[in-house]
Formats: sequence, C-alpha cells, structure tokens
Amino acid sequence: MRYLASNEKPGIMKKLMYIIILTLGIVSCTSNDETVIDNSELLGKWNWISSCGGFTGGCWYPGEENYSSIEFTKNVYIEKNNGVIATRINYAITDTYLNGTDLIYTIKLEDDHQLRLRFVNENLSIEGGDFWKEYERNNE
Repeated sequence: MRYLASNEKPGIMKKLMYIIILTLGIVSCTSNDETVIDNSELLGKWNWISSCGGFTGGCWYPGEENYSSIEFTKNVYIEKNNGVIATRINYAITDTYLNGTDLIYTIKLEDDHQLRLRFVNENLSIEGGDFWKEYERNNE
C-alpha cells in the first residue's frame, strides 16, 4: 500500500471516479417522463342541471331561456349558453387528487385559467368560486 506524501495530490482516476458517481446520482434523480392522466370519463357532452352554494347555500336551475352545456373532446373544452358557443379552448388535465371520497381533477385552460372538477355519482360538477355547477351526461 502506498501513502501520499504531504505534497502529493490524489490521482486523476480517483477524481474521475467521484465525478462519475456524482453524475450517476444526479441523473438517476431526474425524469423527463410526463404523467398522462386518463380523461376518458370526462369526454362527451354534458347538460347543466343545477348550481348550488354561495353565501346563501341556495340552488338555481336551468330554464327554457337560461340553459347551458359543455363538451370535452380529447383536448378541447366547449361551453354553450342557450345553444350558442361561448367558449372553445384547448385544455390539459394537470392534476388529480382525492378530497375525501371525491376525485378532483384540475384542468388548465389555454388562457391559463383553471377549472376544478369532480364526479358526484354519475354527474360532473365544476367549481365556480364558492359554488358547484352540476352537469349530467348527454347521451344523444
């Protein structure tokens, strides 16, 4: 076994080994994999059936001259008010998490607005500030 004299420096091989180990450690901690969230349950057309919440906790419902619907395609969100397209914008699901028994989806729209959605039984609810707007699937 050879000992270094006080004026000798560790060899280049030893330094190279430390750099390789450090590089492998850093590379193994990073990932370029994108998580793809399944949106198949969301796809389709939905008709507004109620909105509930707010300060009073009251509910309001669609009428003959006040109705709306939404549609989710693979990556486009479409909202219609009284049969007229009010919004057509690209979206991406950015997060899902459990809140109690509800699975909450966070959707980022192309204009940087976000929507929070949840399924209640077979209906879709979208958060609108301090209330939830509920939709039922349009099976036509």
